[in-house]
Amino acid sequence: MAWQDETVPILRVMLNDMGCGELTYTDSRLIELLLAAAYLNVAFIPFPTTYTVTISTETISPDPSTDAPFLSFMTLKAACLADTNTFRSKAFAAGIEARCGPATLRTGQHLQGFQTLLEEGPCKAFEELRDEFIFNGNTKAIRAVLSPFVGNQFDPSISLGRNNR
Repeated sequence: MAWQDETVPILRVMLNDMGCGELTYTDSRLIELLLAAAYLNVAFIPFPTTYTVTISTETISPDPSTDAPFLSFMTLKAACLADTNTFRSKAFAAGIEARCGPATLRTGQHLQGFQTLLEEGPCKAFEELRDEFIFNGNTKAIRAVLSPFVGNQFDPSISLGRNNR
């Protein structure tokens, strides 16, 4: 299973969960995130290769270890899922305020930073790349968009309300 060897370290870097200290995520948790991401990607992105993702056995068939776009989408989506879950946890705790004498503990101040991360981080990058991949990689979609304009009789000035003839 070479895809784990490629994607787990990349996902750790994307989540800033690497280095000499204690890790936030175990390898098995990251593999779960990657499999969930792969499962969702296969359902919504038309990859040239047909992949089968089986979460219960932790397999992707055929092995996508040489398919750079698939691995990139999988790690971006997994990072997005992890960030979304972190935001959800922080949002739940955002209303907590504890007081003990003159000391006050507030947890809501960092919530805006996590929201910005969702809006500008891996989730946004994933959506933009997915849309570009689907549009540029799917010539049928391009043909469908252009098909009403096929023909020698089409005059674009008519559709703009101008007739120059």
